[in-house]
Amino acid sequence: MSQYKRWKGKFDASSLTGTFQDIGDTIDFPSLKMTVTNTSDVGVLITDGSEEDDFEIPGGGSLSIGEVTGDITSRNKYVFTANTQLKVKQVTASGTGNIIIHCFG
Repeated sequence: MSQYKRWKGKFDASSLTGTFQDIGDTIDFPSLKMTVTNTSDVGVLITDGSEEDDFEIPGGGSLSIGEVTGDITSRNKYVFTANTQLKVKQVTASGTGNIIIHCFG
């Protein structure tokens, strides 16, 4: 039986600005699943630096993508590739609370 690799990023909402800021270190493995919990009172945008649209998570909201079922070794799609740097910025203003992200691979 294998174990998921795990990465956690946490960002204090009082430090949010209108410019994207790094959330922790890069994720050094391909991510099969990601969950975001925004315990803050403001909405945020999260980017992975790709050309795809940003993830928008409202204050008090959450997001979960990439639920894996079956044989994960045969899977060829990832939420994020290895060495992805996630970044966050405010939608309206800085706030109170945290943005917490977990990635699994």
